[in-house]
Amino acid sequence: MVALAQPGAEDGRARDVLALSGGGYRAMLFHTGVLWRLCDAGVLPRLQRISSVLRDEGPVIVGFHPEGKRNREPSPYTPLPAQPGAGKIVMDSWPVIVPAFINGLTNNIAADIVGNFRGTRTVVAVFGEPINLAPFQKLGDRLTSHKRIADAMLKTIYALGEEERAFRATLPARP
Repeated sequence: MVALAQPGAEDGRARDVLALSGGGYRAMLFHTGVLWRLCDAGVLPRLQRISSVLRDEGPVIVGFHPEGKRNREPSPYTPLPAQPGAGKIVMDSWPVIVPAFINGLTNNIAADIVGNFRGTRTVVAVFGEPINLAPFQKLGDRLTSHKRIADAMLKTIYALGEEERAFRATLPARP
């Protein structure tokens, strides 16, 4: 999940800013896809500042799971329940949300790299259009509202999961 904020400067004008957070290889791969998508959408050229840390002033792009944690179920296509805290984050900032479904990464970077070169492991990332948050902006700041937002984000992400599954089915069989 990705959020791009457009905070106001001290003079009251909005600025397009971006911050990338996360030190692992999954974050790096995720942010590469996000940057690619932002470029395709025409957002990247508008950025006035790109940062590699989160700041209190608001230039934030964040990847998170609406379930509150990474899904470790046997099937990556079976979602965990969405947590209202993800909806609360959205409601507090009303960011641009670019959904993503990434399948094929493990906790072993060396095995992922070797598998990539040997052709035994495939990572597929599907990025969607920004989520329309307008229907949620009239809701009150309540737990039920947070849960509705988180559920909508999760539904969008797992729809991308079905796209990923269909694409993966077209790939040649791996040894």
